[in-house]
Amino acid sequence: MKRPIILKAGLGLCVLVMLNACQKEISTSSQPNISTPHSYGAVQNDPAIVARVPLLISSDFMNIAMQAAKKGGGKGGSTGGTSTGDVTSPNVSITSPANGSSVSGTVNVSVSASDNIGVASLSLSVDGNVIGTSASSSYTFDWNSSSATSGTHTLTAKATDAAGNYNTYSISVTTNTIVIPPPPSVPSGFQLTMPPVEYQGGEFSCVAFAAGYAARSAELFYRTNATSYSYSTNITSPEFLYDQTKIGDCGSGTSIVKALEFMKNTGICTWQTMPYSATNGCSITPTSSQLAEAANYKISSYSFVYKSDVTAIKTLLNNNHPLIIMVVSDNSFSNAQPGFIWKSYSGSGGFNHAVTICGYDDAKHAWRIMNSWGTSWCEGGYGWIDYDFLPQTGDLGAYVIN
Repeated sequence: MKRPIILKAGLGLCVLVMLNACQKEISTSSQPNISTPHSYGAVQNDPAIVARVPLLISSDFMNIAMQAAKKGGGKGGSTGGTSTGDVTSPNVSITSPANGSSVSGTVNVSVSASDNIGVASLSLSVDGNVIGTSASSSYTFDWNSSSATSGTHTLTAKATDAAGNYNTYSISVTTNTIVIPPPPSVPSGFQLTMPPVEYQGGEFSCVAFAAGYAARSAELFYRTNATSYSYSTNITSPEFLYDQTKIGDCGSGTSIVKALEFMKNTGICTWQTMPYSATNGCSITPTSSQLAEAANYKISSYSFVYKSDVTAIKTLLNNNHPLIIMVVSDNSFSNAQPGFIWKSYSGSGGFNHAVTICGYDDAKHAWRIMNSWGTSWCEGGYGWIDYDFLPQTGDLGAYVIN
């Protein structure tokens, strides 16, 4: 089947549409001024689902987190009216689990303390929240890690004596997390082979293009050792994905997590089976045959990666995994020309948008991204985001298909 002809109304119309289309969760105060908040385009991910998404983290990034957990102590205010004159703080330690370990389910946290006169109380906190106390000098606390979000957590034991002297001891553990070991070496630049750049047009389908078209198609291409892209075998349909994951009407948008969950549970059909239409496609209802084909292209799972974890992103790219991100964009990004590297906000034109990281270049100190605004945008539909600026572009995470 021939590749469908897509009406291209021009980048100016697309940008105007996207200004009203893409708004999502924001985690930094340095973004451009957004006078009227929207809930369209790349919409906010469901925090309850995001909290349970497995985290991929490089050992380099993990070590930084571990260094933040340090032993400390001090005088706990007044002596509580005692006349002992005791000024010696207790000693305290967490004997199990080990610092840096991965835990799951109910975790037995063993705490032991000693003091020159006597330990009055022990407590255990997780990320600053006390989960239990004891009057013993040693105690095993039960922590239900299943209720914790995926990632790194700090366990802190505190021992206090009768005079009010205290000491603390902290370790870090991970839940639902895979630590990526550092590769022997990574090249100074790398680019994935991606499907042809397409144009999303009047549909607010940036997420469907970033996740269902760019990332899913690239995964198929590399997992099947293909030598070229085909609209009938390894290019998947953003129309199929957007039609069934949009929050409301055609201009309502969707979220990355919603799209990934749908591909995990239902799958996605090929472009040839459901071609994309930039004008009226999102009103199409999938047929039974399209749904049956989609089941053959389910993803097994997906993971979360911190945008600031440069080593993890480079490692994933070199293992042929593109990453899906949402950014709070601006006019400089919208009007990007060849040679542009996004390093700061212009201060105007803020809107949410989803794109795909598909490479990097250390000489540019930037990630290569694939957009869905046609080949007239930036460099043939591709652009660059500075390594240090990426974590400031909205939410903290990127997503990768496992």
